[in-house]
Amino acid sequence: MKISRPDPTFSWWLLHVAAGFTISFIPAQLRSGKSIWALPSTEIHFIAGIIIAYWTTAILLTLLLKSHGNTLLRNSTLAFFAAFGSYALYILITESFYSRSLLAVSLILSIIFLALALFLESRIRRPLVIALAIMAVAMQIGGSRPTELMNKILDLEPKPHITKSFIDSHLYSLDAVEFRHYFDVCPTNGRPCEAPPTGGGLSRLGTGYLLSTGDGTLHYFTVDASIDVLKTRRLKSRVPINSSVYESGVGPNTHNTFRVTGTLLREYGDEFELLAAHHFWKPEEKCGVLRVSRTGGSRAQFLADDRAFEWKTIYETTPCLPATDGHLTRGSESGGRMAMLGNGKLLLTVGDHQYDGLSRQPIAAQDPGNSYGKTILIDMANGQSRVYSLGHRNPQGLFVDDQGTIWSTEHGPKGGDEINIIKDGANYGWPLATFGTQYGTHAWPLNVNQGRHEGFQKPIFAWTPSIAVSDLIRLQDGIFPLWRGDLLIASFTKALYRVRLDEGRVINMESIPITGRLRHLLQASDGKIVTYLDSGTVIFLSPAAEGYGSSSPGRDKTISQKLRGEYLFSNCSGCHALRDGSSHGIGPDLGKIVGRAIGGASGFSYSDALKTHGGAWDQKSLDTFLANPRAFSPGTSMAFDGMPDPSDRAALIDFLSR
Repeated sequence: MKISRPDPTFSWWLLHVAAGFTISFIPAQLRSGKSIWALPSTEIHFIAGIIIAYWTTAILLTLLLKSHGNTLLRNSTLAFFAAFGSYALYILITESFYSRSLLAVSLILSIIFLALALFLESRIRRPLVIALAIMAVAMQIGGSRPTELMNKILDLEPKPHITKSFIDSHLYSLDAVEFRHYFDVCPTNGRPCEAPPTGGGLSRLGTGYLLSTGDGTLHYFTVDASIDVLKTRRLKSRVPINSSVYESGVGPNTHNTFRVTGTLLREYGDEFELLAAHHFWKPEEKCGVLRVSRTGGSRAQFLADDRAFEWKTIYETTPCLPATDGHLTRGSESGGRMAMLGNGKLLLTVGDHQYDGLSRQPIAAQDPGNSYGKTILIDMANGQSRVYSLGHRNPQGLFVDDQGTIWSTEHGPKGGDEINIIKDGANYGWPLATFGTQYGTHAWPLNVNQGRHEGFQKPIFAWTPSIAVSDLIRLQDGIFPLWRGDLLIASFTKALYRVRLDEGRVINMESIPITGRLRHLLQASDGKIVTYLDSGTVIFLSPAAEGYGSSSPGRDKTISQKLRGEYLFSNCSGCHALRDGSSHGIGPDLGKIVGRAIGGASGFSYSDALKTHGGAWDQKSLDTFLANPRAFSPGTSMAFDGMPDPSDRAALIDFLSR
């Protein structure tokens, strides 16, 4: 069809009016399972912004095409990015609520409807508008039923499952075993199961693990020796966070910022003590605090789960904070991590809850008379507390190593995430000194010397750009001897950072890719690294078995052929690259090897045995060579005894062929 030259006809504008509601209302309902009027105000504001951005695009496109002719691609692209780009920048600067999935679907639908408006004739637009209106109204009246029907038809309900993968880090090949959807929250109204609320804490308990999700739900789970089965159960006891009271007084907790921020568990023989840092809302005073609550007793009785254990408050922050803009903390600057210093002393990190002098007044972190933007030392025996250090924004990681050094990771603004060594009485500068900047600018307004951290205790390292740091641990003994003494730092950028230290300095850092936003880290009793992700996934990391023995991933028939081949090649990667066929190392680059002349890679000096062999590499010749290199080519300098298992050779050849 021809492009419909835009003009201010009734059908042209009516289609765009209907499309604006369609691209936002229908995806929002299918995502949430609620009619538009049942959504919280923050989501309604986000949806309204999408509608306005679409209508702005339609107006700009109309004006551009009428004034500059039918240069369709250029004008459509210009109008689309001007409107939606401005809205995205607004969300970024104001830190307003947004949904990535809803925004992505709305953008795709916007492109489709803009194209339909241009290519459809006027007589076709009218029935399309009517159909869209009927569908949107019918779905809104249907409430949760459209979502339930979609999930049933498409079988979208997530199911617990195990995923095995292989991660190639610098010093270790890692086995990663992921347990997904074991802690999902499944509503009783037919809506799909969802990942648990973010936050919480992960601890070792007996032979298993205790997980608190952000809403205070406690799960106990165990993993068998072969790490192929995870058994979990939800406990009657739960962290005493009063989310329902908070939501009744303030509104829906759409950002999950009112939450459990951390847990700390200690065991004494058959007894245990569980500490939980969490928000608490005081309805009479209409304000909230960050509390530390304690429970404990017999581990056997706790795991028998015949009753809910009682909790006692041992600390809460001062002053009590009011909710502004519908949130106790509009961002996530809560801190709330804990560590023991010995002699019954507990150290707690408390974020500034956005009282940074810009988002909110006053500047909390520099005022020693309040608890916010501090680390707090609490005497567990008598409940007395004092400020241990100040000048913090959002310390998300806290770990005391065997030498008594207190390590902390802390969120900066745009840039300026930090690793700190916490010292008694030290001031770390926030918000008067930071390596970060304000979003949308090149400066931090309160920093006298931009790009520097003068006049206060400096971090031992700061990231630019930020990695969105969360938890951290320092490895001592265990199954990672080459990582001994290194920091492992979790981040929300889907990476685990290994930090090598020397005399208190960061001298090397490695980014190890992980499949999601890492919230918590711990080292298991057997030395494995256990990570908990915001998606509710638990991942166990361990060194992959070396060589080609029966216990190695190369022989594990439960993993894919591709993964087996990738692991097996990792044993070759010390000498061989797998790139463009010419990036040689100790051995020749094996990229594009299938079909290449034997001993014929350009730029590599082969032994005479291979140079004179003749022929080309194919499946058969590669298999023969890998089985016994010296028998294939007597006199070869290849220092490899061969791969005896045919299935191993097939997996490696398949990987090389890809």
